[in-house]
Amino acid sequence: MDKRLAIDVGGSSIKYALVGEGHLILEQGKVPAPREVKEEFIEAIGQLYDRYALQISGMGVSMAGKVNPHTGYVVSAGSFPFFTGTNMVEALYERCPTHITVDNDARCAALAELYYGSLTEANNALVIVLGTGIGGAVAINRQLLDGARYCAAELSFLRVSGNEDTSDCWLWRGGAQGLCLMAKQALGVEDDVDGFKVFELADAGDERILNMLDEYARIAAVQIYNLQCLLDVEAVAIGGGISAREDLIDRIRTKLQAIYDAEAAYQIPPAMPRVVACQFRNDANLIGAWHDNVSRVLP
Repeated sequence: MDKRLAIDVGGSSIKYALVGEGHLILEQGKVPAPREVKEEFIEAIGQLYDRYALQISGMGVSMAGKVNPHTGYVVSAGSFPFFTGTNMVEALYERCPTHITVDNDARCAALAELYYGSLTEANNALVIVLGTGIGGAVAINRQLLDGARYCAAELSFLRVSGNEDTSDCWLWRGGAQGLCLMAKQALGVEDDVDGFKVFELADAGDERILNMLDEYARIAAVQIYNLQCLLDVEAVAIGGGISAREDLIDRIRTKLQAIYDAEAAYQIPPAMPRVVACQFRNDANLIGAWHDNVSRVLP
């Protein structure tokens, strides 16, 4: 069986999986992600490579940031600025001599869903990943949109109300960071509130949190509506850890439907897209990184 090592670089950890044919995950786990020294980060991935080197024929890497998927050049590396301006494929190959591909994490999630998951029947689709920030990927005729500078679908930086303050970015009103910040404000507390606490309170019927979730969902629905006006996709798949909460996705659907209902009298909105959860949830980036490595050979 052909096997590849899939790597998903997150803000605090490096997820990994040994993936076989048919996107079958054979083993998986995670290790801490060194954030201060480039060499320590490469060594952390190198040790994972060493563990599987005799079993694999390639390694696919998913990471946040603006990445040229055709060459591995990192335009901007998000939480790991020491890789900005670096060819990630070349940097890793010195330590891990195998066939390596590198792509943006949301694009990897989109590949997993387009080929094997919730978007297999869609020609045009949008993927929104509610992670630490908000990742995005757009598929037009089943081809992922790069953008002129590999910055297409940088959804974290969409503005919610048009204010110049960066706190108005969707990053701070959506994603896991935005959810926790909005919950902290809704509860009127000084201490940080994590996602587990948010949904624990929601399940207990806390009205402050339920109202906050309604606002969170409304903001997401408005952004989906605006993106749909521009892209006219058939489906929107929502991924990331938050996507495990089907009730939250239901709230987003409800808020989006309300916008369409309000506009119906004017006959101006585009067709409402299907809004679904990413089938592979938190494994989507890994499966997409595997697919990327299997399907593509870098020049």
